[in-house]
Amino acid sequence: MKILLMLPLFLFFSCQHAMLVNKGINKARTTMLSDECDGFKFYFQKNSLGDSARPFIKKQLIKYKQEILTIMAEKTFTPGIEAFFYSSKEQMNQALDTKAEGISFASKKVIAFVFSRQFSSLTRHEISHILSKNLWGASEIWIEEGFATLTDEDMQKQNFHQQCKALIGTPDFIDAYELFNHFNSFGGNWNRYVEAASILKFIKDAYGNDGLKEIWKKKRLQLKNKSEKQLLKEWMSVLENTCN
Repeated sequence: MKILLMLPLFLFFSCQHAMLVNKGINKARTTMLSDECDGFKFYFQKNSLGDSARPFIKKQLIKYKQEILTIMAEKTFTPGIEAFFYSSKEQMNQALDTKAEGISFASKKVIAFVFSRQFSSLTRHEISHILSKNLWGASEIWIEEGFATLTDEDMQKQNFHQQCKALIGTPDFIDAYELFNHFNSFGGNWNRYVEAASILKFIKDAYGNDGLKEIWKKKRLQLKNKSEKQLLKEWMSVLENTCN
């Protein structure tokens, strides 16, 4: 009975959030400065750092898009992507009803970032969500987030296997079952992204892009001739042999 009572509330707040996002995007399209290049439409606040950094931002996003397509072994993505840039987290929250510094709305093909002198969330992560969900369809949350995180591995001081190995045997290491089934319950915990990215890094290295796509489509850690248990055992072996 409790679940039945909560469902209408969940749907109400979800619809309310969607309406606020749509309203914010539509307003931004008419009030922000716009620019177009190579499949992107960019939106900047007037006299903002993002506006003055247009050449750099455009070059980076176009570069990131191509790099992600290469990682995915996909040739092209023809639909346009809209990218919005805000000067602070507070401004982006007010406009798009989000507490994040970077966010994607895959079905709308919209991404938004905070870009200021103090902080920039300009990474491949959000673009990855747009490309992967539109080209491969939806998957489990840990797979979607793990892959998006993996595309930004070169921005890490240590690769994800090294980071994950350091977590083994500590309270910070997340049990695989918990990671797969309750990813969002570890809100604010960066380690969930590290572990998910490490698992998918192992799959891509050991079984290629076909293996990665198979797991994405199946929405679970399982290949045609490999069970979840077998793959986790192989992944742990890779971690144990990883040099820090």
